[in-house]
Amino acid sequence: MLRRFILAATGSFCCITATVAKDSMSLKCTPQAGPGENHTARIDVGFDGDRFSIIHVGENGERVDRADQYAIRAKRESPTPAWEGLNKRRRYLTMVGKIIRTGEHSYDYVEQLFDAREGGAKVYETRARCLAEASDPKPAPAPVEAPAKSAAPACQTIAGAHERLDCYDKLFPPARAAASEPEAVKQPAPEPDRNAAPNLTDADLDAIRSTYEKNQARFVRDFAGRTFEASLQVDRITRSRTEKNRFDLSLERGVSCGIDDPQVVSFITNLNKGDKVRVRGLVDDIANGNVELTKCALSAAG
Repeated sequence: MLRRFILAATGSFCCITATVAKDSMSLKCTPQAGPGENHTARIDVGFDGDRFSIIHVGENGERVDRADQYAIRAKRESPTPAWEGLNKRRRYLTMVGKIIRTGEHSYDYVEQLFDAREGGAKVYETRARCLAEASDPKPAPAPVEAPAKSAAPACQTIAGAHERLDCYDKLFPPARAAASEPEAVKQPAPEPDRNAAPNLTDADLDAIRSTYEKNQARFVRDFAGRTFEASLQVDRITRSRTEKNRFDLSLERGVSCGIDDPQVVSFITNLNKGDKVRVRGLVDDIANGNVELTKCALSAAG
């Protein structure tokens, strides 16, 4: 889920200069990948005054902007350049990013993810080693040639409107475009017919997660929006910390549903851990390894 950043840091850098000597900087960072982490080739980190930019670049060239994922704001109290932001889709997740100086021109960039459902516990951390990029020298200005005298004022003295336009046409004839063959219009690839595809089951969970880790675009194409249906045991039912009358139903095998429909809420009120239910919903996303479903319908397992 760690997908599509300029980080915003507000306030002056009076407290930052002791750690990072510039008010603006661009860093090229190499992730120190751990087991099971996404295949990120590099992280481009930059800040300028009160604005930050964090772009994750995958090995396949896919770019993920943290600003697309998180409502970013600066951590003014931090002694180093740092930001934090709530996930725009999952308000119970908060990410913190910070730049730590480790040498004359070297830095570490650290990202941490905290989950309010776990009492604010840290559920993810990644660290990258960074080098500062030198600023590109500005090119010398091109010499300015004196403008040639125009014959246009002679046309301005012609009183007749049509004659005056004829004069301008002779001075500035229209350019003739070179004849060229029209380019063939590329037809977009047809969208897969999700209604014709068979429902996903718990036997597909490993393939869903593996595809998400390798290529999130392929996950969206192959799995997002498709119907998932299986009989699974209840793991736990927790109340949302951000939305009133909403509950998160966690099932075995790492499947979860956000429940706010009153009828479904009434159904889960009578469930206990270990009960088996039939769940049917649409695959939406993956968060911390959990396959998240939307529009969930529940019934007693037969």
